[in-house]
Amino acid sequence: MSNTIIISNKGQDIASTNYWNSKQAGAGLVFLTANAGALRLLLPPKLCGCLDEMRTGRRVVIEPSIQNPKSHWDLIFDDGTDSPFSISISSGQIDRGMSAGENVPFAVWSKRGKELEFKAQIRKKDAKLGIPSDDANEIRRIMNLCFRGMNHMIQDRPYQNPLPEELRAWHIYLSDCGHCIVGIPGKVSPSDEDSLFFSGPVLPPVSRDLDEIFAKGKESAIMQLAPISVKTVLRGYSIRNGLVVAHEAAYHNQLGILNDDDEDDDFEY
Repeated sequence: MSNTIIISNKGQDIASTNYWNSKQAGAGLVFLTANAGALRLLLPPKLCGCLDEMRTGRRVVIEPSIQNPKSHWDLIFDDGTDSPFSISISSGQIDRGMSAGENVPFAVWSKRGKELEFKAQIRKKDAKLGIPSDDANEIRRIMNLCFRGMNHMIQDRPYQNPLPEELRAWHIYLSDCGHCIVGIPGKVSPSDEDSLFFSGPVLPPVSRDLDEIFAKGKESAIMQLAPISVKTVLRGYSIRNGLVVAHEAAYHNQLGILNDDDEDDDFEY
């Protein structure tokens, strides 16, 4: 078995290759190769059983791996669900550098020949936030919408402990409530929306209908965002349509984000 993979091309197709008899294929490792503006994923016999799962994808998203962004790439067969089939590959399994791009021809090849064809999106990481560049730009747009005219309250203070990667870009420090994550409260406390002044009592929070919120579109969901203490978010959260949902945070129409008396230490300054 050879360590060197040799590929003869016919435009965007593969005319011949020794990959199928290589040590990489024998070890069950895929290989991503490019030619004539197209990407070709070579699939070893051990992984041909994955073709049915790949087939569910509508497109392929290629982005730096969440686990090892400096050395690995994730190939995500996006099927519109929260858990699409994906493969993580190292830089050693790619025969050239990756550049950001849209609608890149992408084909899956087995020893039998071309099996599947997709359009691929290649996403590069934002140097500062460590997330795909287009995600970083979208988060900056949303943060600017949420805190327009409030620059005097925002301070550049990093959080003292490492935050999960999906939360880092949503972190903000505000002079009146300290370290926060910008997210959608997962609960709501019923209130009289017609009253100008709140006289109590505060009713127990109930879970919000998140499906209804997101059914109105992302821009409508953005209007539900609020700064929530980091500790509250870390008690339980999820990412939905690119936005953080804080399951334990509760919103009151007149009082804003609620905080229990015994959780005052959630505020970190």
